[in-house]
Amino acid sequence: MDKAALRKEIEQKLDAFKKKDQESHEITSKLLAMEEYRNADVILAYAPMKNEVDISALFEDGRLLFPYIEGKEMFFAPPPLKKGAHGFFEPEKRIPSYFKNAIILVPARALTMDGFRLGRGGGYYDRFLEKNKAGLFSIGLAFSVQIVDKLPVENHDRRLDMVLTAGR
Repeated sequence: MDKAALRKEIEQKLDAFKKKDQESHEITSKLLAMEEYRNADVILAYAPMKNEVDISALFEDGRLLFPYIEGKEMFFAPPPLKKGAHGFFEPEKRIPSYFKNAIILVPARALTMDGFRLGRGGGYYDRFLEKNKAGLFSIGLAFSVQIVDKLPVENHDRRLDMVLTAGR
């Protein structure tokens, strides 16, 4: 199955999935208990869009930075957030923050348990992960219905360090 067809299939599953709130709570609870989360100096997060794991319970953590897009690149900056041109909430002030000892929470359309991810198709996370892999621990967050056995993987696709779901 090609990436576009898989995105559509997963989106239909997500639209029908009734346990988003429950699984979002379980995932954020697991995340808060992780040593990698507790010990990170910076958390590169995201403001959840439709059908993404809701991590808003973490938003009071002062270590959080949020993504914004300029051209083909993604950067992270501190809140406050506003609705951006790409349809997601992003920092009002576009001042790139630099970091080390950070974790990045990565949303996905689909994930394999060995860390391969299907995103929305822009490649922003893959490019960011490639450029910033030193000192960065990547965690893909997904609902149980987003886990697949295999994805079409291309050379530019970056493997995540960990996949976190409600069940695994």
